[in-house]
Amino acid sequence: MLNCEKECILSKKYIIKSQGFYNKNGNKAVILSRLIPLVRTFVPLVAGMARMEYSKFIVLDIIGSVPWILVYVGGGYFFGNIPIVKDNFSLVLIGVVLLSILPVLIPHMKKKTK
Repeated sequence: MLNCEKECILSKKYIIKSQGFYNKNGNKAVILSRLIPLVRTFVPLVAGMARMEYSKFIVLDIIGSVPWILVYVGGGYFFGNIPIVKDNFSLVLIGVVLLSILPVLIPHMKKKTK
């Protein structure tokens, strides 16, 4: 295991907490994380640290991929056929990027204002 002092992000205490979380909510977390930008990057790392069974993770990840495909590819197809979107695609991309980082920025900004 990791040999960290109090300030280590990956301390044994946090890994034990993540194991408890994944035992209770792991299925939902893996499936829903596919739809949340940035979160989907860290869920496999935390699931591995929490020792989630690999075959279970893969099945849940595939199940979570189906709604991701339907929402993003289907939405892109229908949204992309709107004339104003076609004509201003670079502005739409900037808007998508800004919307994608909002879930991370909002809690950070709330914490800073307190």
